[in-house]
Amino acid sequence: MKKGLVHIYTGNGKGKTTAAIGCALRAVGQGFKVAIFQFLKGGGLDSGEIKALKVKRNCKAVRFKQVHPCFQKNKKDIKCSNLLKKRIKQDFTKAKSEIFSKKYDVVILDEIIVAVRDGYISEAELIDLIDEKPLGVELLLTGRGATKDLIAWADYVTAMHPAKHPYSKKVPPRKGIEF
Repeated sequence: MKKGLVHIYTGNGKGKTTAAIGCALRAVGQGFKVAIFQFLKGGGLDSGEIKALKVKRNCKAVRFKQVHPCFQKNKKDIKCSNLLKKRIKQDFTKAKSEIFSKKYDVVILDEIIVAVRDGYISEAELIDLIDEKPLGVELLLTGRGATKDLIAWADYVTAMHPAKHPYSKKVPPRKGIEF
């Protein structure tokens, strides 16, 4: 690609990661090289989309080990811990290194917007990455809570809004559908 654009998938509805993964599949199918970095989704849950993409030749899928406090069993300390913040900053640095390596045409930073929203990395750091990324890299960012400034920097913005979801009826996430 001559000029890679920036996508944001945000909002409270289901489908942000799924939309980004759909773009990854399309890109891999067209021979592009793709890297996916998932923030805040570690903890042993291996999603179906990551399993599927790991077998693709032109796709690197990395799930960092840190877990957002809302997914931890012990929810006593939901605040932004210094250790979690340090790990996310280290993982963000790794992802940036891969972006600037120019090995990938499409890069997904899944849940990076949540990392910004919750203060694990600064909005300025993410905006700097958007501004300085290599010209030919298509960058997809996902997560709830995209700010007006992030939205202003993006070329595509899709806000997912739930109209109806089984979660409201206490139906737990289902393997192969929600993960």
